[in-house]
Amino acid sequence: MTESPSSRADAIARSGQVMSNFMAHAVLFQDAVARFGGINGTDMQVVSLLMSEGPATPGELAERTGLTAGGSITAVIDRLEGAGYVRRERDSVDRRKVIVSANVDAVLERVGPIYGRIGERWAH
Repeated sequence: MTESPSSRADAIARSGQVMSNFMAHAVLFQDAVARFGGINGTDMQVVSLLMSEGPATPGELAERTGLTAGGSITAVIDRLEGAGYVRRERDSVDRRKVIVSANVDAVLERVGPIYGRIGERWAH
């Protein structure tokens, strides 16, 4: 049976609304998790990118996030380092270069249990 153009358009519109609602709830959830962990939502997303895509220089991290390479990314890194979520290390090959890495143990300790509970709920 073929879908009529109007029912197809209605299904697409409903899908768009469901996706919009999902995105809004996901952003609000991530913001709540970040606050629970003592940081803001943007900073939590930066940590997430470092965990999923690996260590980066501040410039590379600015590209990944869309934040400017100037003061914005430096402020994010400063806050995250102060909170213990990331560490800065000199590149072993080029000592002028700084590499930012996620402190995975700190992330898992502080916000891991929240994601663990969500994972358990999704598995059932």
